Amino acid sequence: MEIKLITGATTFEAAVNTIKQIDVTDIQQQNIVVVPDSFSLQAENLIFKVLKLKSTFNIEIVGISRLASKLLRSNNIGFDRISALEEIFNIYKAVKGCEVKFQYFKTCGVEFCVTILQVIKQFKACKIAPDKMKVTKNDDLLAKKMHDLRMIYEAYDALLGEKLDLSKLLKFFVEKADTRLDLSKTNLFFVNFDSFSMEINSFICNLAKSVGKIYIGMARPISPKNAFIYENDIFKKTTALAKEYSVPVKVESFATEISGEKLKIVENLFAFDVECGKSDKFLNILAKNKQDEVEYAAKYIKYQVFNGKRFKDFSIAVSDEKYFDLIKQTFADFGIAVYCDDAVNLSQTILGRFVFKMLEIAKLGFGREAFEYLASSPLFGEDEKLLGQIFYYQIEDEKEFLKIAPQFEKIVLQIKMLNSCKKAHEFESVLRQLLIFVDEKYQNFLFKMEDERFFKKQSENAQAKELIEQVFKKLSELGGEDEFLLLDFENLLKLAFRSVKVETIPTYIDAVYVGDATTSYFEDVDTLFVLGATARALPRQQGDTGIIDDEEIKKLKLDFALEPEIRVLNRRNRLKLFELLQHWTTKLIVCQPISEDGRPLPRADFVNDLISLFGKNVVHTTAYEDFNLAGHSKDEEFERLLFCLGNRMNLLNVYSKLREDLPREFAAEVGQIAGKSKKEQNLSDATVKQEVLTISASALESYFACPFKFFMQYGLKVKQKETAEPDKRKFGIFQHALLKGFVSKFENLRAVDEKQIETYLKENVSKLAEEIYDKEVLKKGYLLKFLQNESKIILKNVIKEQKCSDFRPVLLEQKIFEPLGNDVNLIGFVDRVDACKKYFRIIDYKTGKTDNLKKELFYGKKLQLFLYANAVKNKTGLDCAGVYYFDCQTKYLKLNKHKNLFNGLTLKNNEIVEMTDFRVFDEGVKSDIIGVSRKKNVKGGEFSFKNGNLTENFASDFDYAKRISLQAVSEIRDGYIAPKPFAGECAFCPYISVCKHGENDGERKVLKEKVEKKEE
Repeated sequence: MEIKLITGATTFEAAVNTIKQIDVTDIQQQNIVVVPDSFSLQAENLIFKVLKLKSTFNIEIVGISRLASKLLRSNNIGFDRISALEEIFNIYKAVKGCEVKFQYFKTCGVEFCVTILQVIKQFKACKIAPDKMKVTKNDDLLAKKMHDLRMIYEAYDALLGEKLDLSKLLKFFVEKADTRLDLSKTNLFFVNFDSFSMEINSFICNLAKSVGKIYIGMARPISPKNAFIYENDIFKKTTALAKEYSVPVKVESFATEISGEKLKIVENLFAFDVECGKSDKFLNILAKNKQDEVEYAAKYIKYQVFNGKRFKDFSIAVSDEKYFDLIKQTFADFGIAVYCDDAVNLSQTILGRFVFKMLEIAKLGFGREAFEYLASSPLFGEDEKLLGQIFYYQIEDEKEFLKIAPQFEKIVLQIKMLNSCKKAHEFESVLRQLLIFVDEKYQNFLFKMEDERFFKKQSENAQAKELIEQVFKKLSELGGEDEFLLLDFENLLKLAFRSVKVETIPTYIDAVYVGDATTSYFEDVDTLFVLGATARALPRQQGDTGIIDDEEIKKLKLDFALEPEIRVLNRRNRLKLFELLQHWTTKLIVCQPISEDGRPLPRADFVNDLISLFGKNVVHTTAYEDFNLAGHSKDEEFERLLFCLGNRMNLLNVYSKLREDLPREFAAEVGQIAGKSKKEQNLSDATVKQEVLTISASALESYFACPFKFFMQYGLKVKQKETAEPDKRKFGIFQHALLKGFVSKFENLRAVDEKQIETYLKENVSKLAEEIYDKEVLKKGYLLKFLQNESKIILKNVIKEQKCSDFRPVLLEQKIFEPLGNDVNLIGFVDRVDACKKYFRIIDYKTGKTDNLKKELFYGKKLQLFLYANAVKNKTGLDCAGVYYFDCQTKYLKLNKHKNLFNGLTLKNNEIVEMTDFRVFDEGVKSDIIGVSRKKNVKGGEFSFKNGNLTENFASDFDYAKRISLQAVSEIRDGYIAPKPFAGECAFCPYISVCKHGENDGERKVLKEKVEKKEE
């Protein structure tokens, strides 16, 4: 018996070489291919491809735990394996049981339980028992932490009892293999692993004594230049352990079959000295932002499909999960079939969210929000009339609600019963009944998804009902006669739902595959895209912020090393990226956004390596530099235009956006090509000549401030000279980035305290400042302190406002693209959109002067809030409750006269005012958020408000903003650029030396030039 280590230049090539060792002709032998669980589908395809098979008669694919279970069962050896749900149940009970004795840990929420379970599994995988967890002296905090961990570990093991988790299962298997298992006709092939834990390595070496043959694929470097990225974990650990077990190990090395550009990548990527070369098979795409990246990929794929490719010829690897929804939405607009490898858990399904909503209502009690949910939820049958009655009559009481909605009596009764439940099976019974109530509507949902071709969503949610019932049943069995508070059962159910993944397979035969660059497995494909290739995103870097960090691991006196350390995980992430970049045959396209939230994003180092290898093949998306018209014929240039725009079907739409970036003569030339090309006969000259202008709200405001300033800034694109620090423009960029990160980090801003604010600032101020400000300025130290102090004031104001309001942020940095007229489009980004019930409000963070909003709307100086609000209203169908500037001015540069946090307009509606700041409901209280207070003269139970800036209706404001914007566009097209500054605009204008005009008491005057006298 022996172990054979099969090499390859990459893990994937090692897998191919290992699979080639399978002898399919010997039908007496059972061949078991062992893979990481998420690689099973790709492994099956790979086996058929490599061995050229039509069936796998004597080959089976399993994961590590299934391998042990399968061999035991095939030899009729019984065992009791713990399920994933039982693990969740046990860890929850262990944590709750130890909670009162904690010396270090304070909180025990759902996230904590999940993390603790991972830590315990890590200790088990490294063969570290609870009694072996010792701590060095003179570290009281670490001692307390280990005390708590050891206590939970022991409690968890006690609850495990005789059942087998993975560690116990592998140990049990080894014991039986020595005496009762005949595995001589079994060969094992381990493929696509980059490392093994101590317990799995021991399991394999023990197994080698009983099975026929063991083959393990492992990657080994073929070039010393980048050998440091290979961990060599399998070789080192397996050879060392096999020696202890007296099992011979043989390494079989294979010459690599990788060639061409991919061989250059294998030999040079991450190398200290990268070979220089050229190739047209690599493209580096510089996009404006993530949306631009995704649109470029969509256009490229659409164009290639137009020329004969299939969707399945393309794969997209993304740096983070935020890309998934963006790709689904954008690719749907382009008509591209796509499969995203982003499996959801039960808590993310429709029924999962419904179950937790029922528990939330039972926990918080019935009120207007609960009644609105019941009336508006499609699962109960949306009832707009009932919803209107709840609004109109201000229904707050359960009896009042049932009086107008008696059909909900049984449902309300069931929800209330949840409060009287004590045992798991009692909760299960009530929740099952609620699911029965909504079953008919839920099935209609599934049919609608299928009709509308949301196949993946339909597949996910179709499985949810059965899986939820299985979870309920299992928790009832496990809970037995134990009693739970409603909150405890809710937390336990959250843990259980999150642990159950809803598995889906691609629903299209022909679709673009999209996966995570670090965790998904990719097959060879014609064209591979990598999106988000910035320095902070790829290769993925994990912070050393877990329950036990690397420094603490070093201090522990353990019999075995606790692995993996964070630095090792980061090395493996780099190796996974290295592996990913081999999976293309024709084209490798690596993209990165050049900025985000106004901050420049540096290119990842591996992209610099690729540029050195293949040349600086850079494409700026939709930039006129891509159109070198002088060097190409009309047909050739039209082909290049189609390449960048997608295909002929969306040519007009994107061409209209492109015109803004093209010089006038270039735009005319491209317009002629599009209009006269034989390949695009349906684009008439008249259609193409229609000029479509895309313009931002800030550009329109600049025009009304002064047409000449607009011409210099947006026409000639003359850059403003940087001013001395602290720079107001950079301060604005900094605060926008800080606020976006802060609002998106905390789900419940109301609950954020000052300590959490200080922690957030400590973690982010320096990091953001380094990306925005010059290094020389930061070295002086005063700026960071200034930013820290000002940011703390601003973030405390955010929390203060949220504690007084029912509105909650729903959109951050939302892109606006809205038609203003037949040939004018508005483009821009709205800082924040909040929503409550059927209303929304616009928030714009402002570091500049914001007084006299209504007056400045009249003069065209403040259009942005109104144009953006109208776009959001058209998009969402919600009603506008308010438009506001959030005061982010520094206390040193206060220009605003008002003392309110929000400067803007609020809809004159008692309910909206109360939702915006519920403190004003109390008589005599004036809101320092919007400046409104309640009137004293209350008549007939009604009340109203005074002060502040209230408006009867936003419709007229929206219409006015649109009309004067179109007026400005008309003047811009007519070429009007005369200096006509608004009062005060000339004081800090950077173009005054070119303009030669100024303003004085509202009248413009020509500035006199200074003439130096010549010396005689």
